[in-house]
Amino acid sequence: MSGSMAALPRQGIIILTYVLAALELTCLFMQFSILPPPRWSSLI
Repeated sequence: MSGSMAALPRQGIIILTYVLAALELTCLFMQFSILPPPRWSSLI
């Protein structure tokens, strides 16, 4: 029991990091899509 109980928080932390990273990326993409194109976009 102790082994499975110790593995649960680790998986939860990994899932939490993935969810937070996905939320940050979606917020960044939404900001870029809402804001007018920046000046450095012409350099690309």
